[in-house]
Amino acid sequence: VSRLTISYLSGALSSVGPPVHSNCGERRVPIGFIALLVFIGACATSESTIPPPRSVVIYSGARLRVEHERMLEVSQWVNEEQLNIVEDPSFLVVSEPGVGDVYPWDDLRIEADTVWVRTPLGMQDPQLVYQIYGHLH
Repeated sequence: VSRLTISYLSGALSSVGPPVHSNCGERRVPIGFIALLVFIGACATSESTIPPPRSVVIYSGARLRVEHERMLEVSQWVNEEQLNIVEDPSFLVVSEPGVGDVYPWDDLRIEADTVWVRTPLGMQDPQLVYQIYGHLH
């Protein structure tokens, strides 16, 4: 049995018994914990927003620009589709991981009220796109 003792500013803490100094049942809540709760609460109440879009430069050197209003429309549509996929009890979308190059139209199976889509293994980002593709077909 090891007898580990860790010293800190106010005294020593022993692993064999109660601490050398005791607060007699008092329990302090660290300020960091309270700050974390406030931060989580603030994040939970905020609505996600889309930053103003930047232009994208493609291989040919051309710049593709998009209007902010159009991006808001697309974001709203994607969020509605995602909510529909999750909450619609009449239709089920099942994602199965696949190895190699996986396209949404490859291995798309539709049976009764269920669709199976194969998504790239280890990639979470395109999973929603594949699910929407399967849901719309």
